[in-house]
Amino acid sequence: MYYKQLIADAQLTSFKEGFEQASGNSVSMDYLYGARVFGLYRKGKMIGGFVLNNGPQLRYAAMLGQQCAQLPFSLSEVVEITCYFLTEKSPFHCSLAGLIIALECWRSGQNYILAGTRIEKVYRTHSRVIPNVCYQGMVDTANGRQHWWFYWAERKQMPLTVLQEIGFRYLPRRKRTVTA
Repeated sequence: MYYKQLIADAQLTSFKEGFEQASGNSVSMDYLYGARVFGLYRKGKMIGGFVLNNGPQLRYAAMLGQQCAQLPFSLSEVVEITCYFLTEKSPFHCSLAGLIIALECWRSGQNYILAGTRIEKVYRTHSRVIPNVCYQGMVDTANGRQHWWFYWAERKQMPLTVLQEIGFRYLPRRKRTVTA
């Protein structure tokens, strides 16, 4: 698997279609034009992707509304991870995608990471790496009112927590021997 930043209209359109098909959520081309969009590829075919964004048009800040005032940091210090999808969900691809996202969050230079999802299984997975829940509940989306989780982490936490998560998942565990 490899990844690249998507810039051309055709690439962004392909990302938009893939995300909408995989997630059932919509995303506007205007949002994608103003953000950093990454495609995840295997054998030349896009199998996933994600968006990193900072600046005035934060997707999750718009969904959170008044809840943003309770965040322990300014939105100007945030990079948000949005529109993540992966069509090949092997543990290897999921872990590699997580490393790529963590690397790009680190490269963003922002001090905080904000993420969210409406899928409980995704929330449980992400919360092992991005542990601080800032809101859980109903929000207004383009698809109507939905239950979402929003969570954040300090950028400096990411390398260690991602490595711990991968180590926990893949490193062999020692079998304990019982001695009499």
